[in-house]
Amino acid sequence: MTDQRKADTRHKIQLGGLVIKAGLGHVDAMALLGLLVTHGDAARDPGEQQHLREVGRTFAVAARQTDDES
Repeated sequence: MTDQRKADTRHKIQLGGLVIKAGLGHVDAMALLGLLVTHGDAARDPGEQQHLREVGRTFAVAARQTDDES
Protein backbone atom coordinates (compact mmCIF):
# COMPACT_ATOMS: atom_id res chain seq x y z
CA MET A 1 0.00 0.00 0.00
CA THR A 2 1.39 3.40 -0.91
CA ASP A 3 1.88 6.18 1.63
CA GLN A 4 -0.84 8.20 -0.11
CA ARG A 5 -3.36 5.35 0.19
CA LYS A 6 -2.45 4.85 3.85
CA ALA A 7 -2.95 8.55 4.53
CA ASP A 8 -6.30 8.48 2.70
CA THR A 9 -7.44 5.43 4.68
CA ARG A 10 -6.38 7.02 7.96
CA HIS A 11 -8.27 10.21 7.08
CA LYS A 12 -11.46 8.27 6.32
CA ILE A 13 -11.19 6.33 9.58
CA GLN A 14 -10.74 9.59 11.50
CA LEU A 15 -13.83 11.08 9.85
CA GLY A 16 -15.85 7.98 10.73
CA GLY A 17 -14.64 8.29 14.30
CA LEU A 18 -15.86 11.88 14.43
CA VAL A 19 -19.31 10.78 13.28
CA ILE A 20 -19.42 8.26 16.10
CA LYS A 21 -18.00 10.72 18.66
CA ALA A 22 -20.71 13.22 17.69
CA GLY A 23 -23.32 10.59 18.53
CA LEU A 24 -24.39 10.12 14.92
CA GLY A 25 -23.19 6.56 14.40
CA HIS A 26 -26.78 5.29 14.46
CA VAL A 27 -27.95 7.66 11.70
CA ASP A 28 -28.68 6.05 8.33
CA ALA A 29 -25.81 6.66 5.90
CA MET A 30 -27.98 8.47 3.34
CA ALA A 31 -29.51 10.69 6.02
CA LEU A 32 -26.02 11.52 7.29
CA LEU A 33 -24.88 12.32 3.76
CA GLY A 34 -27.94 14.53 3.31
CA LEU A 35 -27.12 16.37 6.53
CA LEU A 36 -23.56 17.00 5.39
CA VAL A 37 -24.58 18.09 1.90
CA THR A 38 -27.29 20.47 3.09
CA HIS A 39 -25.01 22.07 5.69
CA GLY A 40 -21.78 21.91 3.69
CA ASP A 41 -22.04 25.46 2.34
CA ALA A 42 -22.11 26.92 5.84
CA ALA A 43 -19.00 24.94 6.76
CA ARG A 44 -17.11 26.49 3.84
CA ASP A 45 -17.53 30.02 5.23
CA PRO A 46 -14.38 31.00 7.20
CA GLY A 47 -16.38 32.69 9.95
CA GLU A 48 -18.65 29.68 10.33
CA GLN A 49 -15.64 27.36 10.32
CA GLN A 50 -14.25 29.23 13.30
CA HIS A 51 -17.58 28.95 15.11
CA LEU A 52 -17.78 25.23 14.34
CA ARG A 53 -14.21 24.70 15.60
CA GLU A 54 -15.16 26.34 18.88
CA VAL A 55 -18.24 24.14 19.19
CA GLY A 56 -16.09 21.08 18.44
CA ARG A 57 -13.46 22.05 21.00
CA THR A 58 -16.12 22.60 23.66
CA PHE A 59 -17.66 19.22 22.84
CA ALA A 60 -14.27 17.47 22.96
CA VAL A 61 -13.36 19.04 26.31
CA ALA A 62 -16.72 18.05 27.80
CA ALA A 63 -16.36 14.51 26.46
CA ARG A 64 -12.86 14.22 27.95
CA GLN A 65 -14.10 15.42 31.32
CA THR A 66 -16.92 12.86 31.21
CA ASP A 67 -14.42 10.12 30.31
CA ASP A 68 -12.09 11.18 33.15
CA GLU A 69 -14.95 11.04 35.66
CA SER A 70 -15.88 7.48 34.64
